[in-house]
Amino acid sequence: MVEFHLTGKSDADIAAGGLLSEDEVILVVDDAPEIVLIISRRLAQLDLPTRGCHTAAEMFEHLAREKAALVLLDINLPDRNGAELLKSLVASDPDLGIVMITASADLKMALECLRQGADDYLLKPLSLELLTKVVTATLTKRKLVLENRRLQRALERLARRRQFLHRLGRTMNTAYLTFHELNSILRTILVGITAQEGLGFNRALLFLRDSAGFLRGRMAIGPDNPEEAGRVWSDIAAKGLSFDKILYDYHNDDGDIKINEIVRQMVVPPETPDHVAMVAVREKKSLMVTNGQTEAGVNVYDLPTMLGCGDFLVTPLISPRGGIGVIIVDNRITGAKIDEDDSRNLEMFASQASLAIERSRLHQEMVKKIVELEKVTRELVESREQVVAMERYSVIGQMTAQLTHDIRNPLTSIGGAAVWLKKKCDDDRYCQFLDIIIEESGRIESTLHILSSFTDNANLQPVRCALAPLVGGALLALHPELQAASIVSELTHPDEEIYVNVDVAKMREALLQLITIAISVMPDGGVLRVAISHGDGKATAAFNHSGLRLREQNRQSAASAPFHSGVVYKDALGLMLARRIIFQHGGSLQATFPEEGGVTDTVVLPEA
Repeated sequence: MVEFHLTGKSDADIAAGGLLSEDEVILVVDDAPEIVLIISRRLAQLDLPTRGCHTAAEMFEHLAREKAALVLLDINLPDRNGAELLKSLVASDPDLGIVMITASADLKMALECLRQGADDYLLKPLSLELLTKVVTATLTKRKLVLENRRLQRALERLARRRQFLHRLGRTMNTAYLTFHELNSILRTILVGITAQEGLGFNRALLFLRDSAGFLRGRMAIGPDNPEEAGRVWSDIAAKGLSFDKILYDYHNDDGDIKINEIVRQMVVPPETPDHVAMVAVREKKSLMVTNGQTEAGVNVYDLPTMLGCGDFLVTPLISPRGGIGVIIVDNRITGAKIDEDDSRNLEMFASQASLAIERSRLHQEMVKKIVELEKVTRELVESREQVVAMERYSVIGQMTAQLTHDIRNPLTSIGGAAVWLKKKCDDDRYCQFLDIIIEESGRIESTLHILSSFTDNANLQPVRCALAPLVGGALLALHPELQAASIVSELTHPDEEIYVNVDVAKMREALLQLITIAISVMPDGGVLRVAISHGDGKATAAFNHSGLRLREQNRQSAASAPFHSGVVYKDALGLMLARRIIFQHGGSLQATFPEEGGVTDTVVLPEA
């Protein structure tokens, strides 16, 4: 007889050992009723459920009704031989524990039973202590075998899952590197979640967090009903589309309409911190919703109603800069249960998807910055050219003004003297020469008038243009100066365009002067707010800043006498030039002084 000995275990330990699952029993099969009774009572003391049988037929009836973990089998039964039954039991259930019982001390028979698959061998009369040890040892060995098999299957599933995720990740990485535009990235993510060669969920919805903290539905993929699902899945199968083909080329243009209409209506405000999506982002963990319920303290609100499904999984999208959104998946069409493996797979996929979304956002920000830098560069080049031209024209204007002044005085004397002499002269020959002098003096006077008009800078070339881009361009041109002075600029304007008729170059110069003045009076930085509006046929651009106050009387003197106003010379000239250009366009420059401090310069122009 072979014995298995367990040391250090009491009966209480055995009873609490969990050697049987809830639906398993032990069968005691013996033709002697007293043997069945003794063994059953002993096992009941150990909290091991037992069923008694006296024949092989009864045993098979019990095996058909209940799951047996162990059979204590008498070799000599009235209807069958136990040794023959052993082969049948081992063949039908290799995991069944079998302990043979006999009154014959036949070592050869015992060894033959062990070779045929029995776990142990007991002799009558039975020792209750030995019975306990043999039963416990047999059930323990069986439990270890089953647990080892379960762990082996789990390891195999884990290995398959790792291989699957590796292939999926490699494919998705290639797709992420191919696309840069955010919507393309989002669609790629959703295809990877819903495709059968991907994670295989029926539907997937993606939410992104905006700058105000709202979670807004952006995009979704998935059929709305079984008919649509069957059509889409059949179409993919009929075309023999691979996962790569679905990722790059396949678009279900007629489908996904309903689910996208639903997702774009979904907005989760930051004022609902207990919302399941907000909790998932904040705590950086997935939340399973079953029958419309989830963890305590977490509210699903109207999500089950909008999704038409009470079972779904919410997984956060986490980037290095924090939570950026959530993915919601369900199996509404197939009804397949979402298990822990599905949750882990989606979490691993979501971490990779989060980096792709963040990369796309950074790429878009970089492109935007490059465009802004290129525009600033162009503005700087144009500004430099304009400055050079202005300096050149300024020199010409100064020379012209000086020459006009120097020529006009003696010319007036010459012309006046010639007129006076003609009135006094009676000789026609001299009168002819005097007429020549008078006529040529007039021609010179006309030329001086043209030169004076040029120096007055009144030759405007107005065109119809939008006011907001004109102001925005001026702010952008001085963006480096604003940044260097720690000044933040804010431009607000109505959705509709406001048009004015202006000489673009001259009006831009006026706006640049006003912005430059604002920079100079805010040495410690601040905010420059520009608000564009219109009404009563007037278009206005109000420049408000928190700079030092320049009182109206000082502004008036600066505009009229910039060299003697007592204010900064550069700002005074700039203010005078801006006011003059705006006035030439039929507009006005108005200054107000809000109670909270600062200055508001308002440019008023006729609306086109």
